[in-house]
Amino acid sequence: DIETGQRTNQLSNVFGETELTTMALDATQRRLFTGARNGNIKVWNFSNGHCLKNLPADHATEVTAILDLPERRQILSVGWSRTITGYKDTNDI
Repeated sequence: DIETGQRTNQLSNVFGETELTTMALDATQRRLFTGARNGNIKVWNFSNGHCLKNLPADHATEVTAILDLPERRQILSVGWSRTITGYKDTNDI
């Protein structure tokens, strides 16, 4: 609640000791994508906080942005590796 400061939900230590560097919601706002300093990406059920998928890093460098492209059924990530990586979004999660 932004009036009282009371939290409605919270995900802690989503990458263990590795820093969380970016996040984005999918178009339906049902899934949360998080990126880490080590290049990993995780997909979460935004309602209950359950980790649905762990996408291992192609490069061990910080993920700086994640973009959901629902019309192309694709998720893009970019980071300090200077590489844009695409993942097919089967949306089966």
